Amino acid sequence: MPARLSSLLVRDGLVGVKRMEKAFQRQVIYGGSLDTILLEMNLIAEERLTQYLALASGLPPAARDEGNNIAQSALAMITAEIAAQFRAVPLSFEGEAVRVLVCSPLEISELEDLADLLDRPLQPLITPEYRWHLVYSKAYRVDAPARFTTLARQLDVDATPLPVGRPKSVIVEAAATDTNLTLPMIAPPVEAPPVNDKPAPVAVAADDMTEKVVYEPPHDVRGRTSTLIGVQPSRASTDTGFGQTPRAPAGELRAPTSGGGVPISTTVTPSSGVPAIVTDSVRAKMPKAKRASSEPIATAGRDSPLAVVRARELLATADDRDTVFLTLLRAARARARYAGLLTVQGGVAIGRLALGEVGIDVTAIQKVLIPLDVVSPFRAVAHNQQPHIGALHTGEQSIDAMVLRLGGTMPPSALLMPIVLRDRVVAIVVAHRGHSDLKLVDVTELLPLGSAAADALGRLIVRHKSAGFRAPVVAAPHVEIEEDRIETNKVVKKDAQWRAPSQAEVPAVPTEPPPAAEPAKPQRRIQEVLDDVERSKEDEGEQFIAEALERPEETLGELAKRFPGKLHIDRFAVAGRPLRAAQYGTLLELVVRLGAASAELLIDRMTSPQRDTRFYATVCVNELRPRNAVFTLVERLFDQDYGVRQLAVEALAGYPKEDLSQALTRARRAVHADDPEIVAAATLAIVQLGDVDAIDDLIDGIVRADRGAEHIRKALVALTAQDFGTSDKKWRKWYEGSRRRNRIEWLIDGLVHKEDAIRELAINDLRRITGEYFGYHHDLPRKEREHAADRWKSWWRESGMRRFGGKEDERTRITAMLPIVRRD
Repeated sequence: MPARLSSLLVRDGLVGVKRMEKAFQRQVIYGGSLDTILLEMNLIAEERLTQYLALASGLPPAARDEGNNIAQSALAMITAEIAAQFRAVPLSFEGEAVRVLVCSPLEISELEDLADLLDRPLQPLITPEYRWHLVYSKAYRVDAPARFTTLARQLDVDATPLPVGRPKSVIVEAAATDTNLTLPMIAPPVEAPPVNDKPAPVAVAADDMTEKVVYEPPHDVRGRTSTLIGVQPSRASTDTGFGQTPRAPAGELRAPTSGGGVPISTTVTPSSGVPAIVTDSVRAKMPKAKRASSEPIATAGRDSPLAVVRARELLATADDRDTVFLTLLRAARARARYAGLLTVQGGVAIGRLALGEVGIDVTAIQKVLIPLDVVSPFRAVAHNQQPHIGALHTGEQSIDAMVLRLGGTMPPSALLMPIVLRDRVVAIVVAHRGHSDLKLVDVTELLPLGSAAADALGRLIVRHKSAGFRAPVVAAPHVEIEEDRIETNKVVKKDAQWRAPSQAEVPAVPTEPPPAAEPAKPQRRIQEVLDDVERSKEDEGEQFIAEALERPEETLGELAKRFPGKLHIDRFAVAGRPLRAAQYGTLLELVVRLGAASAELLIDRMTSPQRDTRFYATVCVNELRPRNAVFTLVERLFDQDYGVRQLAVEALAGYPKEDLSQALTRARRAVHADDPEIVAAATLAIVQLGDVDAIDDLIDGIVRADRGAEHIRKALVALTAQDFGTSDKKWRKWYEGSRRRNRIEWLIDGLVHKEDAIRELAINDLRRITGEYFGYHHDLPRKEREHAADRWKSWWRESGMRRFGGKEDERTRITAMLPIVRRD
């Protein structure tokens, strides 16, 4: 039905081809029916969309307020489980028939099975997916998914939009009059005549959108009449099949139709009036309805923690959105007790899927809706497109209540990792350890998976776009041709042209073995493959990249000659934060997709004499973060190109501190360099990386007499939130007494410093590192500042010291992966 719906909307000019393609792209990421996506994009009014849903499905359209009054007697016939399985909510009775509300995706055969199960005829009415969920939640007293409640609030702002496009109507000629009537959207109630009574003949003049059929009551093999009312008969049904409708001979009268051109049955099978009892044996025989893309993703058998390396492999070959999301969450579960995914759309983050340890409620995420117009870590991640590792507590009651649904607790620290697709955050992964702490070193290897997931979604979008949607095909009418009226010319040949048929030769039995199979088609030259990769635009060269990835050795050899390749965007055309490698050029995307195999090539190119080559190589390393690139990145801290310097700092910030301790020795030694510019670069990197092990070198170099001393003093102030000028004795005395204290304690002491600049520096670093907020501002009156500083000190004693004070013992962590014991 989605293909039919899209084709009709494009055909009638209600939605353009480009916008329909964008709708398909959003459907790949967010799921849901096509009608939900179209409403979220505000491309069509709900009333008009409902009309086209009726045309696409062959069912009568439901009114906007169809679910306001639900008959309890009808509701008692179908349980919530069966209604969800068949996506059919009972509304009321029309004679013996049950009126049910349905939505896309829809299978008529499943409704027939439901009619058999209830032993009653059904009259289905089609409605948009979001409205079906609202009616279902109201009928069975459950919470509707946050996505649909948000969409409902948006649409209620303008409940009566003006119609667009050209309308379709069905003109009914009454038998007794010559007056033309236009049927409303909802067909009037059908009176149920006695059994075997024939319907009153009514002539219908159908337009091009109404199929001419006669609705004589069909019979199944048991002699029982069809139990579906208002369902367009299937062309594939046989004369003994369920719901088959024979074509009428010429001159026969037609049955009335609904506003959507759908035949209405005028014969209803009376039943006993007793609701069918659904036993376990009957439920076991019930067919399994197809899962809608908006329903929760099935996690059975796919919810165990997953190693990061294996997760990267699965993401590279994922062929559906559910696999991408599940793989990402399984990798996060290997480092955390709870992992959830929120999709970002319409200015809110909506809960989609969650995995967790036994005892943690993973279904509550379906009720999570976090607005992104309120200051919170979620808003910061969505706007900055950078991961967040810290507290989720905001002090805003509505948001904190939603956070509690993400695992049932307010974690002391958590990971928020964005999935960025085309400079827009489309989803956020939430991971935490409940009441335990989660640090950067625990999730460092997870961060590149965000880019891998974005690449996987991009490939799915390209594949979805290539499939496209088919335009409605109108079958050519079959024309009967009378053979005696066909004029033919006699074929005349000359005598010389006629030949007697030659005797057929008997083929000889082969005695030799059959010839060998044809050799496989030779592979293209790798140069041709990379030519196609370079010419491809972003998200369009997937097939060529896949071809190159199958031949890594040849690819690397040719990449060494071409790097960085043809660029789509020049680095100087971008203001602010650098883009991802794939956005600069498709060849750079291939380099990143090669993974660890391209590490040596990138390390070599980071030392190239050409600054642009060094820049693009550092961009790729920033995404891959191979361990053997740490020392080369430290060298780039002193690059003549400031863009390369900043990228090197950003890349190094993603490595564990244990890996940086030895590599940063080069930066610490540079503090003693004669050139003040080198000193400035070294101190800037030390501050941005928070390298407190460099304080000894900084104090030793503060006595120098050039501009380098001022750079060193600023670095000491930024690291310690103290200021003793250029006196090495005062700095040394303070450091000897504070060496064993945590840097967070230094910053808390800086909150009561006499200088405004140092107080501001201290509180900004504290908030960035801890994510906490206790009402402190550097420009408050002195007493208020001191009270707020005391709250910071109390927090450090009660919980901060436990979170940031010591190293965590891997053996006591539940999700720990202990090293393999090698036995000689």
